[in-house]
Amino acid sequence: MRRPVDVKAHFQFLFSVSLFPFSQAAPVAIGHAQSPINIANAKKADLPVLRFNYNVVPLSIVDNGHTIMVNYAPGRTLVVGDKTYTLKQFHFHHPSEERINGNYDLVVHLVHADVDGHNAVVAILFEKGAALSPLLDAL
Repeated sequence: MRRPVDVKAHFQFLFSVSLFPFSQAAPVAIGHAQSPINIANAKKADLPVLRFNYNVVPLSIVDNGHTIMVNYAPGRTLVVGDKTYTLKQFHFHHPSEERINGNYDLVVHLVHADVDGHNAVVAILFEKGAALSPLLDAL
């Protein structure tokens, strides 16, 4: 069942940002390092392993007027080094906000948070192809 969404409340932040000159407070906000980004000529690095501890749960799918967001029940985690993050939700962007040496059609952002409120977001990039995606078909 589709629940009504208060789009005005969801976009309240977007409506109010023009009142504050972000480019003065954070020079990165002038648009040169914002989405979409293209990661080109990436170099290998020694990074900690991402350990996903997920299992099957009922999903709460919400169309918030901006994207399709899937809220996740507590208890699913991502461990990076010695830090544990709980999966809060995932959502989609079309076209993708990230690129690696070119374009991608879709990105899924898996949004996790630790107990102190620090986020860890994992991006999964999709390319359009002939094969069906059981994951996307299920959603």
